Parts: sequence; structure tokens; C-alpha cells
Amino acid sequence: MTFPPPISAATPQDFFRPGVDEGLWLLRPESMEPVPFERANITWISLASDHRVRLTTDMLMRTHPSNGNSLLFPTVIAYAQDVTVSQSYMAIGGKYLLNSAGALRIRGKAISAKEQDNDGAKDAALTRYLAAGAREAQPLEVWKGADPRDLDFVIDTRNFHNFYHFTKEALSLLTLYGRYGLRGRIIFYSKNTKDHKVGDFVQQSIQAWFPELADRIEVTGSNRDGEGYSAPAALIAYDTISYFLQSNKNCFPNITRFGVKVERKPGLGNARDMGRMSVESPLVSLRERAMRYIDRSAPQKLRLYVERRSTRSRPVVQEHLLTDILKRHGFRTIAFEDSIVPEQAALVANCEAMVSIHGAGMTNMLYAPIGAKVFELSNTQTLVGRFGDFNPIANAASVTYAHIYLDHDHDDPSIVPRIVPDKHRGVRLTPFSAAAAAGYILATLDPQAAQDAKALCEAANAAGDFEQLEQLLDQHQDIISHIADYHVWRANLAAQRQDRSAVLRKLIHALMLAPRRIMLIKRLLPVAIEFSDQVTFEFAARQLHRIDEAEFIAFFDKHKWPIPANVTLSGGEDDEGAGLDAVSEARRATD
Repeated sequence: MTFPPPISAATPQDFFRPGVDEGLWLLRPESMEPVPFERANITWISLASDHRVRLTTDMLMRTHPSNGNSLLFPTVIAYAQDVTVSQSYMAIGGKYLLNSAGALRIRGKAISAKEQDNDGAKDAALTRYLAAGAREAQPLEVWKGADPRDLDFVIDTRNFHNFYHFTKEALSLLTLYGRYGLRGRIIFYSKNTKDHKVGDFVQQSIQAWFPELADRIEVTGSNRDGEGYSAPAALIAYDTISYFLQSNKNCFPNITRFGVKVERKPGLGNARDMGRMSVESPLVSLRERAMRYIDRSAPQKLRLYVERRSTRSRPVVQEHLLTDILKRHGFRTIAFEDSIVPEQAALVANCEAMVSIHGAGMTNMLYAPIGAKVFELSNTQTLVGRFGDFNPIANAASVTYAHIYLDHDHDDPSIVPRIVPDKHRGVRLTPFSAAAAAGYILATLDPQAAQDAKALCEAANAAGDFEQLEQLLDQHQDIISHIADYHVWRANLAAQRQDRSAVLRKLIHALMLAPRRIMLIKRLLPVAIEFSDQVTFEFAARQLHRIDEAEFIAFFDKHKWPIPANVTLSGGEDDEGAGLDAVSEARRATD
């Protein structure tokens, strides 16, 4: 069998091009076109204490596709010849196969070597090579030889110690085995199997959802020096998202009619965008299959806060600030480490809300009821490097998937830590961010109660009844602390008490939640000057200039203030430019 060269030495010619290179056939005639699929409702709130980090989060989130319809792409069984898997990278005829999540892993590894020195030239060359192949590609043919269903069904996976990667990328593909009437062995293959323990969740998942296949499955892989799996022919699961990007309209119709605006080009960014916006059919099938095994005869509408037993990465610093509030509203704290896979799934399948730090445990969102509310505690480092990981799972489950961006658990809140050497960072809660996060969660669960509470407070403030206002704010703070008006009203109370420092603090919190509110900015700027808070003054000034330069000039002229050095009038770089710089810095930090 032909093994490809090491990834670090691979050239564009070492990558397989479907419909051009020989060695890949469909198992049977079938359509590979996607169908519209209702997308998860993805929302977010940024509560980072540093203005620049918060701006970076805002800029990044606005670059991601908005809510709307997604596409359900089928994954098909294909017959392949001269199949090898080395270090979890699959190849056909000695050429790396770009397929599903493995495509992103292979490309990421291939371009990482000295990529910073060649300014992306290596990936650009690979994209050009694949694009040329896509233009000349012919439709995949159906295998006409002997029935191959007794061959090995080979599934490459990233590893056997990460619940997310195994469940999403490997376990879900078992749903294809019965559908295609396969009869051979099932080979789960990954790198370094002999060097790393196979997680208990692997066998637990198989026994829970695919007990009839347990005796056909072999979990194996190579050590760091081993060549890996090889076979003259094998069956593989072929992802049609990858095929779409590496073919032409004669092979696979364009999808613009579905309103998906991702360029049909085999670039790494296009592949990532399609992965975030779409769902692979086996993931939906896995959810449907698991739901048949889970007892949901008496749904309990649980509210779950998921804590992490492991302190290896992503801690939630001052976690009690949030959980103390959530407990008052029926949230139960659990740890997935205390349960086996089917028990975890049953908990989530009976919940109306789940709150968790970003991590593999979020995979259990796949089993949440349709319409459930799932809240992910996250940070800007995760947004840059990992945003979209769980989007397909959220789409498959049709849930509301809400991101709550908080401070990093890092000594300096003004920077976005690098994954190397800073590792994956957790989050740090403050009294403000914990209260606002809780308000966001509780208002999402009961929007009418939040609206009613806001209306009562608004009426008391308008009437100037500050005693009543304070009582109402104290009564309803848990459900409205995430809205700017709550903090403006608290500032009004502080002003009545002549507590100017509290006025500044509350107005800063309000601006964090409503950064484009001009009247709020105008109220804050003089108070920031009063307390010599240069950081807040400069941020508020940039915001006002960004929103309306004429308004900015008039306001600064009225107060006879000099134009801040960080603001350039008439088309110069403003807050938007600063935000783009921050985005670039953040992306470099996670490379």
C-alpha cells in the first residue's frame, strides 16, 4: 500500500482530488445534494471588563454568518482503493483525502510549518491546485465490481480521549452501517493509541447507542513511529461538504438557491464557514437514534449548571458568583464526570436550560430537547480559535445556543492570551459580569417576566419615584442586570445620593452593555473627566466619533475639550480601525 509523505513535507500534488484522481467510487447511485435545515438560534453577549477586548469580540461576532437556514449535507459510503491511515490522516493512492473534520486537521497541519514565514503561500498554493482539480473534475462513478460490503469500514478520528471529537466525527458515522447494509469490520483509527488511554466514553457510547455493532468494532491506531492502517480496498464515509468545495456544478449543483453565501472555492476559510453553517446527516441520525434509547416519558424541564471536575484547563474563576444566583432560580449544579455517557445524555434530554464552560461536555447539547436554551461561558481566545466547533451540534438539536463572553482567567484582562504558551484559558467572573450573565440567562428563559420587570422600573424612573425604583431594582435585579437601563437607573439612584463614584461605575457598566447609545456616552464623558478616568474617556470618545462624527465634534466643542489623540477626524482610523487591529492581534495570538 502507498503511504503519503509526512504532512510537513507534503506538496499540493500529495492531496487527492475527487473526480480527477483514481481510487474513489460511490457504493450506490444516490443524490448528494443538501436540503434546507433550520439553523440553531445563535445569540451572544460580551461582558469582558476591558473595552478593547470587548470591541474585539463584537467585531469578530459580526463577521460570522447571521441566523437563518442551514443546509443538511448527506454523508455517503464510498468504496476506495489503496487506503491508508497514518496518525489519523486518511489517504487514497498515497494522497491525503480532504474529508469532513479530517480535512481541516490535515490542512491545518500541512500549512502550519513555517506558515508565518511564507505569508500563507503554502495554503494558497494548495487552494489553487485543488481549484484547478475542481474545474476538471468528473462526477464520481458508482462501483461496478464485486459487492464490497464485507470490506472494512474505516473511520479516522482525531483521538480517543476527547468526547467531542469522537462523538461528532466518528461515533455518528456508525449510523451509516445499517443503512447501507454493511457486513465487515468497523475500524476506528487514530494516532498514538498506544501512547494515550482510550477514554471510557468510547465503549460507553458504543454500548449505549450501537450495542448490536459492539462485537464488530476495533478501536486501534498507530504509535508515533507506526505507519498505520492499510488495505487494498475499504469502505469510507465521504462527506459531501468536502466534495462540494472540491468539485464543479456538473458534479454537484451550486447551492446559491438556498441562500448560502459561501464561495465555492476549496480554501480553508470556505471549508470552516461551511462547517459552521451546515450539518452532516450522520449527526442528526445519531441524535435521533440516541433519543430512542433515552427515557423521556416524563420530561422534567431541568435547569442544569455544569461544573468541571478537572482543573487541567478552562477553570471558571469565582464560579460561585454565578451559581449562587442561578440556584435561586432552580438551577442544579452537576458534573458530567460523575455520570456515564447515557446518563449524561438523559440529563440533558430532560432539561430546558444548560449552562457550561466551553469544552467537550458541550457535546451533550446534541441530546437537548428542541428549543432548549444552551449557554456557553467563553472568552475571546475561544471565540478566535474555536468558534463554530459546536454549531453543527446546536443545529442538529435545533436549540438556542447563546455565547457569554467573559474575562480570561489571566492576570492581564487587556490581552487575548495565546494558546501557546498560555494554553486554553478559562474565564474569570466579577460581581458585574456574574450578575449580567445570570440576567441574560434568566431573561432568555422567561422573556415576558424580564419585560414586565423592566416596564415597572422604567415607570418608576420616569415618575421620579426613586424609593420605589430602588425597591423594584432590588426585587428584579436577577432578571434584568444584563440590560443597560438597569445600570442607568442605578446611576440615577447614586446621583440622588451624591455618590459620584458610583455614578461613574454604573454608567461604565451601562456602556459595556449598550456601546452605541449616544445619550449614555454623552452622560458618561463628563463624569470620566471628573474622575480622571482616561481609559473610559478615550473609549467613550472613540465610540461617539465612530457613531456620529458631527455629533462628536459638536459635543467636544461645547465642552471645549481637545480632540483625543486616539481619534482622527474626517475619515481617519477610528474605533472600527482599532477594532480590526485588535481582531488581527487576537487571531495571531491563537495561531
